[in-house]
Amino acid sequence: MCPLARTCRPLRSLGSRVRAKGDKASATAELIRYEKIGGRNPESLKLLAKNLEEAGRPLEAADALNRLNFVYPMDAAAHSSLGGLWLVQGNTKGAIREYAAVIAKDPLDPAQAHFDLARAYHANKQDEQAKDELLAALEAAPGFRPAQKLLLELSTTADRLKK
Repeated sequence: MCPLARTCRPLRSLGSRVRAKGDKASATAELIRYEKIGGRNPESLKLLAKNLEEAGRPLEAADALNRLNFVYPMDAAAHSSLGGLWLVQGNTKGAIREYAAVIAKDPLDPAQAHFDLARAYHANKQDEQAKDELLAALEAAPGFRPAQKLLLELSTTADRLKK
């Protein structure tokens, strides 16, 4: 997978071994080197994103997850994590794309997946689509309080705007 296979494999395993010893900064540095030389192992890229997020580097974590999605687009958890990072960073269109990808993968928790997409739509000022996603979330789990609360908030806001 890596164009420099003899170089990538040792870096990938070194990053995992260094993290196991508790030196996250060194592990992150090795995994960044691995990524920069073309490393494409999904587990290593996930570990890199996790380390970067834990280190308070969300922009770089989002970049690592975005790269992972090009390498292995079938990972719903990576799409969900990237959607969350982008939503916090204000990239609402990217968050919508990632959360829609989670729903397309038939998630284990469809209520949460639809709720996350609704939050992204709401942040992007697409409240009608947000309501549709909230209804889908409540269809999957009628007692899902966060979805109930956001739907009530959106409905109340829409009623105020009509008056």
